[in-house]
Amino acid sequence: MYTIATFKLSKALEIPFLANISTFFIYPAFLIWLLGIILMVIHLVRDILLKDK
Repeated sequence: MYTIATFKLSKALEIPFLANISTFFIYPAFLIWLLGIILMVIHLVRDILLKDK
């Protein structure tokens, strides 16, 4: 979310180097969100499997 906000701010204030920063940081941000989703799914699957035993 911070990356998108930085990109929007760079467009609103017409500061191009902020757009470059947000373009670079979108990839780590995406990976962190993906990791969070994967870990949440793993936790839910384990919880469901352990609840049945």
